[in-house]
Amino acid sequence: MRIRMTIHGEGSLRGLSLSFLRAIVRETLERSFPQVFDAARTVKVDVACVSDTEIAKLNGDYRKKAKPTDVLSFGQFEGLRAILAAPAGPINLGQIVLSPEFIARSAKEDGVSWKREFTYVFSHGVLHLVGFDHEEQMFQIQDDVVDAFSPDR
Repeated sequence: MRIRMTIHGEGSLRGLSLSFLRAIVRETLERSFPQVFDAARTVKVDVACVSDTEIAKLNGDYRKKAKPTDVLSFGQFEGLRAILAAPAGPINLGQIVLSPEFIARSAKEDGVSWKREFTYVFSHGVLHLVGFDHEEQMFQIQDDVVDAFSPDR
């Protein structure tokens, strides 16, 4: 699978590479819908890293929760049927907005590494882009992706 990714504010990613982010996207999508996201597919994802203040505003505007959060996803698909109905060619999944500040605090509170927490949160955002909504399968995929990329706590 080819992954085209645009990153805004990448200085906040604490040394995580674009290839690492692409690998998380690839692994997450292949585990979620392998029949759709195969080697021939091209996927586009936009990623923005913002401050707690900025994500709190977005969270208030879009979710009516005016407080910081780790990730917001703005996608156009509501599950497998919608993805299957997408026209042939590249699929633009949407945008993931991350708060590295929030992720760092969560990692510290949970006693895990920044990389492990980021992997979990980023995979979570990708799954929202393809229509998952806090269900058992979603959390299992996230756990599997984290274990694949960040086995150490």
